[in-house]
Amino acid sequence: MSLRVVGFFTNAKYEALAGRMRASVEALGYPVTLYQMPHCDDPDIAWGSALRLKPVVVERCMQEHPKDDILYLDADTEMKAHPSLLLKGTCDVALNFIRPKHVHGCVMFFRGDKGRQYVKKWAESYELRPQFKLDEV
Repeated sequence: MSLRVVGFFTNAKYEALAGRMRASVEALGYPVTLYQMPHCDDPDIAWGSALRLKPVVVERCMQEHPKDDILYLDADTEMKAHPSLLLKGTCDVALNFIRPKHVHGCVMFFRGDKGRQYVKKWAESYELRPQFKLDEV
């Protein structure tokens, strides 16, 4: 399996940032898949709407590239070095926590069937529980 980076953007501002992210990833030799997703114009819910797109984007990429390990990056991030810990093949899902129970969702990793199962449950949790806190696992 090889590593593929995925991200998305919803408007011109984030499209430009996603271009910067793509360049940083490609400079390290990894393929990138970016998706343009619908933008929510309501400022009261735009942030939450964008967060709920993350599992949709990851799941879509996993379906389109079933042999690749998927590293999700937010559009406004840059890859500065090879993700050596992830490349060792010792995990199915890797998340960065900023404090207990609170995932820092700008960088997430998914591998194989267990990774796909996690992403599917993640997406379903948002559909089944719209009140679900978006930054808690």
